[in-house]
Amino acid sequence: MSEVNSSPDTSKTSKSKGGRKGGTIFPRIGLDVALTYSKKLVSKTAISAQPEATILAGVFNNAGSDGKIRLSALKQFGLAEGTAAAYKSTQLGKDIEAAGDDAERIKFVRLAFLKSKTFLELYNTYQDDSTTKAKLKGRAQQLGVHPDASELCADLFIISATAASMANTDGEGIRLAPLSGVSVISLEEQQTEIENSGDDDESIGSTPEESTRERHVDEGSAKPRPRTAADVTLNLNIDSSWDGEKLEKHLGLLRKFGLI
Repeated sequence: MSEVNSSPDTSKTSKSKGGRKGGTIFPRIGLDVALTYSKKLVSKTAISAQPEATILAGVFNNAGSDGKIRLSALKQFGLAEGTAAAYKSTQLGKDIEAAGDDAERIKFVRLAFLKSKTFLELYNTYQDDSTTKAKLKGRAQQLGVHPDASELCADLFIISATAASMANTDGEGIRLAPLSGVSVISLEEQQTEIENSGDDDESIGSTPEESTRERHVDEGSAKPRPRTAADVTLNLNIDSSWDGEKLEKHLGLLRKFGLI
């Protein structure tokens, strides 16, 4: 396997005949490069979404097909959303830029990596195992990636997994971290616990903020203390069958209840 250390912007290489013939899509730039564009997108759309032409020129430095390829990659990583009328950064893109430290940031970066359906499937195939670029290339073809683009897909997968601290390369091999060891938040049990907290009568018709309120009463006071993130313990268990959309849905629940 040729050594892959950092990700060049490979959007121009997508004009190969493999790109013309189509096939299963994958991000045509590595996650490390995508994050640099995402930072600019967060800044450019901090006040409002902007038309595609403005985004292509102002964020991706290219108003043509290369700019659209870069924009497509950000959408696949869950870092951009919208239509040609107006694009903006997603909440995930904002969370990455607003993270308080590297440990918090990498959790969101991992979510971005798992947002790409093709990369997620490659990761699920070999997670907690060692593989090679040749195997990744073959698996990409099985997933419908055009043969002429499968080597690029394997390269960018390796680069992106490494950028998300979910892989290590060693000579000809690449070792993918087990999903159970990745710190992204598991919610189905936690969500049940939140919904069942407090009396049933009090939760009917209440807002999410009110329904998550903890019933601690100080002596001599009848006023409940609002529940805070400090009162909550999160158990993070990720099902390897989840796709990026389901992960984002669970994150949305966390934001809804003020836990992140």
